[in-house]
Formats: sequence, structure tokens, C-alpha cells
Amino acid sequence: MKAVNTFSMGLADLPTAFRERATFLRENAAAEQAATAWEKAATEVESALRAHGLEALTLREATPECGYGADHLRRLMRDGTIPNAGNDREYRILRRDLPKKPGHAVASVGPQVASSRTQAARAVVTGEE
Repeated sequence: MKAVNTFSMGLADLPTAFRERATFLRENAAAEQAATAWEKAATEVESALRAHGLEALTLREATPECGYGADHLRRLMRDGTIPNAGNDREYRILRRDLPKKPGHAVASVGPQVASSRTQAARAVVTGEE
């Protein structure tokens, strides 16, 4: 099995890499417990990624992540280009639906205390503290 550099792959690739490691351990090392741990990690990462994508952001939270201003995002929602995950009084955008401005890097918001299992898993996967 070739070494997998998890730092050069995207987060979405991690579950597949983890499952490949589990298969390798089962087939070559007879390490069922370790393989099971890798599969569990893959499932937890998938769950965290899904929850991350389904997080409904306010316009204020969305603008640093996508690079567009709140007025532009509001206009895109009014036009139906982006679905509004909120209601008529409060615009919210699912993170997975955010448009990305070309050349925009996601803004760093600094260290945060994990307030949920999903946030804790995200911090472990991304190397944040």
C-alpha cells in the first residue's frame, strides 16, 4: 500500500483514504480492530463534512467564506440563484450552496472552542485547535 499524504488531499477525500487503510490492514496485517477504527473514523468524518455543508449561515457569516458581499448574496437569493435556507425575514445560506468568488481564500476566524462533536471532529481533521 502506498503512503497516503493526507495533507495534500481535500477533506472530502479523507473517508476514502481511511477506508483504503482499513482494507489494507484487514488484508495484510490481520488487524481487525485497527481496521474497524479507521472505518469508524471515515464514517465520523463523512458525518462532520455533511453537517458542515448543511450548516445554515447568516449573511454576515457567509461573506468571509465566499468573498461576496451581503448585498450580492441577498440579491442572488431573491433571484432564486441560491436557495434561502432561512425565511423571508432572515436570509440564510447553506454552506454547501455558497458561491465562491474566484481567487478568494476562506477567511480564518482564529482559534475557537469546539462547542459540539461536529466542531471537535472538524478541528481534528483540519488541524485547528
